[in-house]
Amino acid sequence: MKFKTFIVGLLILMLTPILVIGGFAAYTYWANARPQAGLLHCRVEPQVVFKGDEVTYTMSFLGKDAPRPEGKQAPLVDMIFVVDTSGSMHRTLSDMTKAARTVAHEIATAHPSGHIRFALTQFHDASEIKAGWTPDSNALYAGLNSLDNRSGNSGTAEAFPLIRQLLSQARPNAIKVVVFYTDGHIGVDDAIAKMAETLRKQGVHIFSISPPGYDSEAMYLITGDWDRVLEPINLQDLVNKFRFVADTVIGLYGNNAQLTHQLDSRNFTVPVEDSEWRTDNTGNLVRDIGYLAFKSVDYQHTLIPKTTGLWWSVGLAPPSMSFITPQNQVGSLKCERRPTLLVLSIWWLILAFLPALLWLLFFIGQRITPKPKPEYIPPAIRSPAPPSPLPLPSGLALVRKTVVPTLFIGLGGAGRQALSAVQEQLRAAHLDAKNQPYRFLWLDLDASLPQTELLTQRGFDNVRELVAPKDIRQAAQYRPLPNKPLPAHLNWFNPRDYLDATRDELELSTGAKGRRVLARLALFQWLNQGQLVTALKEEYQALLKNTSVDGNRQIILFAERTGGVGCGWIVDIARLFRRMARQGQLNRQQFVPEIIGVLSSVPDYRQSLQQQQNRHALDKEIETAQMAGAFPQRVTYRPDDELLDRTDTESPFNWLFSVMGQEPSLAAIQSAALSAILVERYPRWTVLSHDKGQCFSVQAQGIHVMPDLDYQLVKREVLLRLLGAEVLLDLELDPASQKLVVKPVSESQAEKLLIQWNRNEQPKGTPWQLLLYSVVGREGSAQFFAVMAEKGHPDLVWFQQALVASLTRQLRGHRSDDGRWVRTWMPGEAVVALRLFAERLEQRVKPQTPSGELTKIVTQVIDLTRSAATQLQHWLTEFAPLYKEIGQQQRQFAQQRDTTKNRQGQVFIDESTNDKSANDKRIVQWANQALQQWVGSVDITSALCERLFFTARLDKNDVVIVLAVYVEDRQELSSAQAAKKLLESYTDTAAQQVPTLKIEGALAHIEVKKLQQLTRDMVDAEHNAEQVVMVMPTVAENSKMAPVLTAFRKRVPEPAGQAQAQYCYGDDHSAILRIELQTERLPEAPGNLPFVQAAEQAAEAARQRAIHQFQTELAIFPPALRIAISHPEAFRSFSRAYKAGHIVKPDTARDERGIVQWVFGEQFLTFGDANSLADAAANYSYLIKNPLTTFTECEQQGDFSKLETWKASGGLPEDEDVFVLAAMTIED
Repeated sequence: MKFKTFIVGLLILMLTPILVIGGFAAYTYWANARPQAGLLHCRVEPQVVFKGDEVTYTMSFLGKDAPRPEGKQAPLVDMIFVVDTSGSMHRTLSDMTKAARTVAHEIATAHPSGHIRFALTQFHDASEIKAGWTPDSNALYAGLNSLDNRSGNSGTAEAFPLIRQLLSQARPNAIKVVVFYTDGHIGVDDAIAKMAETLRKQGVHIFSISPPGYDSEAMYLITGDWDRVLEPINLQDLVNKFRFVADTVIGLYGNNAQLTHQLDSRNFTVPVEDSEWRTDNTGNLVRDIGYLAFKSVDYQHTLIPKTTGLWWSVGLAPPSMSFITPQNQVGSLKCERRPTLLVLSIWWLILAFLPALLWLLFFIGQRITPKPKPEYIPPAIRSPAPPSPLPLPSGLALVRKTVVPTLFIGLGGAGRQALSAVQEQLRAAHLDAKNQPYRFLWLDLDASLPQTELLTQRGFDNVRELVAPKDIRQAAQYRPLPNKPLPAHLNWFNPRDYLDATRDELELSTGAKGRRVLARLALFQWLNQGQLVTALKEEYQALLKNTSVDGNRQIILFAERTGGVGCGWIVDIARLFRRMARQGQLNRQQFVPEIIGVLSSVPDYRQSLQQQQNRHALDKEIETAQMAGAFPQRVTYRPDDELLDRTDTESPFNWLFSVMGQEPSLAAIQSAALSAILVERYPRWTVLSHDKGQCFSVQAQGIHVMPDLDYQLVKREVLLRLLGAEVLLDLELDPASQKLVVKPVSESQAEKLLIQWNRNEQPKGTPWQLLLYSVVGREGSAQFFAVMAEKGHPDLVWFQQALVASLTRQLRGHRSDDGRWVRTWMPGEAVVALRLFAERLEQRVKPQTPSGELTKIVTQVIDLTRSAATQLQHWLTEFAPLYKEIGQQQRQFAQQRDTTKNRQGQVFIDESTNDKSANDKRIVQWANQALQQWVGSVDITSALCERLFFTARLDKNDVVIVLAVYVEDRQELSSAQAAKKLLESYTDTAAQQVPTLKIEGALAHIEVKKLQQLTRDMVDAEHNAEQVVMVMPTVAENSKMAPVLTAFRKRVPEPAGQAQAQYCYGDDHSAILRIELQTERLPEAPGNLPFVQAAEQAAEAARQRAIHQFQTELAIFPPALRIAISHPEAFRSFSRAYKAGHIVKPDTARDERGIVQWVFGEQFLTFGDANSLADAAANYSYLIKNPLTTFTECEQQGDFSKLETWKASGGLPEDEDVFVLAAMTIED
């Protein structure tokens, strides 16, 4: 029998009895659901039961639908509950409350809203209304709950005044009812009886209800009717008595009612014990009901069916009811019909489903075979053993001490070159280490420079480039005009100098071109807009967030000394950072960054007149600005701004250095060498041990290696080896498209690959090997089907696992007889072979496959094979651009290395030649050394092929091709990008085996003759330095490189002059640096310098007036005098005070050291060694807050004899006081 036939028969045999029983049940529910007429209805629940189960038979009297006499509506009722709360009633009040609430709720909900109203009073020694008239039964309940439980007597007389009060508020057409709840011990006398009789004559119905067990005969005098003196026997009867009162008042449909039900005792039993039903002499069920009210009431009894079947009508006759009407006539009611009941039994159900059970047993018997065939056991699948993982590659121990967090700021074009050189130097020092605490900021006006050419190179992410907006670069739009008032904070700018300037001359989009006055004006405008201030604050806060082990942080500014932007901006940018630092100190930010200025220039003979003037102007301005600690100075960039308008009490720079080169690029290299020293703590401390504030010229010499470039070249060579044709990918460059493509495989080669696959599959004779043979042998498919038919075949899962294991063996390869690892298939070959295998299975094997499971197996193998080929092709497509990109980077770094080694200004230890092939071989040699040390074998290719290969695995009935990497542990990669990232992490470390990554390694292999030349070149015999610092890399004392560095240091000649070389050790293994420092002597400046600072502008104007008045040449005024003249009102007051004799230098005005000082009255104006008249003038402008304009002349007036002597002798003044006296002379 077929399974389908069995299912159909089983469904028919099971559904037939279900439908029959369901039909009877549906009829039962339908018959009982028909509407019934009359006031007496009947029903049964449940309507379908098993024999012996209890059934509830319900007869409902629908009194609410009964017609009232003469068609009257339900009357209005006002009912007063009068409760005795004397001491004898306490224990029954809670029962009364429940009973009263139950009945009140029933009658309130059974009648229209407002028909029934309630009121509540209590009485004992006194009387009280607890609830006024209300139709809400809940309000009555609240009053009942608030009754007082007090001791005392029943004061019945006290209750009647409140009763009369409430009745006076009753509705005229309502039935008035008073219900007493008392135990009868109320002391009824004639007066009380008379008050009650008066109420009765007024139509008030009075009832009395006593607690169960109490005698209430005295209440007859109040009610006037024994039928209205109610004595309940229990709690339920108490409820019934309250209900009787309500029903009596509202009206009765009938009285003395009796319910009769004739049942068939042969089919049903009715338990009447402990119920209100009884059996009469004829066997009928009878229940005495009493009165019938105008409300619906259910009367129930229990039925127990004794027999099964569909009882069309339960009972011998419908239930009936007889009663006496209010007119004293006999009335009767009868149910219209009897209910229907379906009674089932377990045996009926078993009998109904017996055919289906027999059908099931018959089918099972047919399926049982007498002798099962032996189970087919498929052969074990041979999976390759995993290789032992390679260790993680080990690199050189280049552990550096934490460097000083530094913000490098480049101003203008020279600053940009300096930042580039610094980045290159630091990349070599850190050897590609990430997350260094450096930040780089470039500020300029020149929008023509490519903003991504320099500062976005590899290795540094914290780079920010800011070029002034277009409106800032167009000075014609905002420059002050001569015919308009000049803002006070721009008093250093002379609009007349640009009265005839053209728009092109005021255009700064291609840089300031040495015009430092216009450059500073642009800076003021940029600061006024706010964007630059925000950027500077952000960079400052970012610097503070960098962790510092000792709290030191620094800001290094690079600027060209003779240019426009750098020369005009560096003092102001440094001053703003100093203000931020001071503000941070006030806000309790610790470790204020130190600010270092690095000024670059070409030699004097290569400078134009404008460049020389710019340099001297900057030198003088820095000289004045650095005196802010002694003489506070106020510089305003934007009035009333917390940062941009304040008095400076500290010099802007902690240290100043100047570097010089024949070309700007050479000066940038000098700046980079100095910066490389300043970021290391111990060398930095050695270099900065001189006095702060002075400017030191720096000359740096050094020898370098190119670890960064050599490292990048070797790293990429190693990565190309891992991805190349020897190990992983069979890609080649297509000459036509210049794209990497898979090496082509011919049809004959694909055929050989397929034959080789079959030959390599072991052991022979397995289902998988026979399937392989079916596509290469002449009778292969016939042999495959014959063996499968004779011996059976594995399931689909076995074939899936066999395909995955076999494909993995082909992709991974095997070890040959000579011990080398041989890659059986490269990925491109695998793609061709798999597609040919799937195609032949489709064409040769699948058409001959008998229908059934074997067809599904062959189809699934075809799908999985094609999926594997597609995924391998996708891997090659993903890898091709990545491989090409690595090759392009390799060539770019090689070109950069060739350019770097020939750069002027730096000496490199380099064994490379101009022969490109020889240099390439050297990189390959270093890559081989790195790989050999990593894999621990000279057979690098075998070690890598065994542990880096494509592999297949099953995932939800599909094959997935992943790249397996066995380094420290097995890792599976699912994308070419992820594979490149992982392999790069290995090559980054392995490539650190390059010997030239450390300069000591390069020195160890250099010839003695060349070494001597290098050491001589590090010392300039003509340069007479004050301080010489030589920084060498730190090596362990027991290292074999320690003698190499010691020998090199001894070969370096001692510096010329009196200076002694200081040797210190740092962590930079890319160079040995030697710097010479000399205090810079400022030469005499030419006239008409382009000053941009207010102090210099005012002093220069005064100097020019003095030259005109005295008709002789005067040098630049001393810094203290320049500061004093920048405060014209204070200096004018000082001049007049001196002339009047109020500023003197008496012998009695001595300080703690005994040095005579200048005084103004009792106020000292000079201190210590700074006791010149110029110092007194500068301090006067700061110390005297409200300088006077007039002074009374003293007996001894100011001494101008030095001025007269100079005027008589001529020449340049040798005494600084002469400059002050000359300035005072022209002031008036």
